[in-house]
Amino acid sequence: MRRVLAPLLDLSRAERFIVLAFWVVGVAQGFAQSHAANTLPFTRVTFGLTEGEMAGVMALTRIGAFSAILVSFVSDRSGRRNLFVATLAIMVAAAGATGWVVDAEQFTIAQGIMRAASTAAGVLGVVMLAELLPPGSRAIGMGIYAAAASLGAGLSVLLLPLAEAGPEEWRILFQYALIGLIAIPVALRWIPEPEKPSGPRRRYAIWRPLASPYAAHFWPLAASSLLFAAFTTTQVTFASERLINDLGYAASVIVLISLTGGTLGGLGYFIGGHLADTRGRRIVTMVGFAIAAVGGVGLYWTETLPLLWVSVFLAAFGAFAAAPATSAHRNELFPTQIRASAVAWLAGFTVTGTIGGLWVGNRAIDDIGLPMTVLLLGAGMLIAIAVTAALPETKAHPEFAEETPETA
Repeated sequence: MRRVLAPLLDLSRAERFIVLAFWVVGVAQGFAQSHAANTLPFTRVTFGLTEGEMAGVMALTRIGAFSAILVSFVSDRSGRRNLFVATLAIMVAAAGATGWVVDAEQFTIAQGIMRAASTAAGVLGVVMLAELLPPGSRAIGMGIYAAAASLGAGLSVLLLPLAEAGPEEWRILFQYALIGLIAIPVALRWIPEPEKPSGPRRRYAIWRPLASPYAAHFWPLAASSLLFAAFTTTQVTFASERLINDLGYAASVIVLISLTGGTLGGLGYFIGGHLADTRGRRIVTMVGFAIAAVGGVGLYWTETLPLLWVSVFLAAFGAFAAAPATSAHRNELFPTQIRASAVAWLAGFTVTGTIGGLWVGNRAIDDIGLPMTVLLLGAGMLIAIAVTAALPETKAHPEFAEETPETA
């Protein structure tokens, strides 16, 4: 573990506090954005919806996340930090407000605002880490940020038994999300505004990352982001539904499986981040995608607790290992002037994938069932792996991101 975390030991005191601050922010983010999926078996019953109809609601909550593209475009021109803090505040407030909604429509609106702010904050967060940390520590830094979000999600799972106390007790989990407001002063105190490159800066149109000469990098990333999101969002969103309402396990069992299998799988963040910094971003992403696909499909095609635990572990480990590698890769494939815009556009394709996956669920789950729907979406992971293989490796080229294709 010391070898895995060695890049952090080379950071300055200020850079370590940056990583610590992003850890606090990540916990708040993960906690706030996980309640909708974790409480789905209870909110669905409260609002009187079928599994397919609930998939439609969850898809609608993702639409607002496209606003992250505009937010990131603004950050490329006017700065990242203030926008980052503002989106964090909106995210926490909307998550807390969900605890007081009275119908499915209000739930959709509150969670839509939360998702929009959470997506924007996540995009700005990984871009800021890429710009605030040295190249050799970027992936592990992003891994810690993502691991913190996983911890926040785990805390949400830990509180899940509270939702079993009564038909409306799921609301308290959303209300607890307001504790995340503590991340605001932490971010203001220890996360600085990244320095802008010296010299004249050329301003780019918001759609610049999509066109030549950047298109060769952008579109493979867009395809893999969409397909990965379509699969993982659906299998994660309906995991509690599968275990509680389909297989009949108690919420306490879900906590045991999620916290042990998911937490152990969380080692993927550190191992994946270390390997991405030492072996390469591309190969770690591809292997992570493959492991996540096996685990995610297995969760819906097994029924015994040992196999369910293994599936949760593999799904978590693979996705977590791919996260820091993917984040570092996509940030390093674009120059500073368009980096946030490029990452935001990619986040837009991720959102499209989440909506697409849930839309497929809305159309297919009630007809062919959850297992077949997840298997169908899992096939797309093979394409995600293939298009990732077509991208260049950036690990050995820390200057890659500052070279534009016109000057490289």
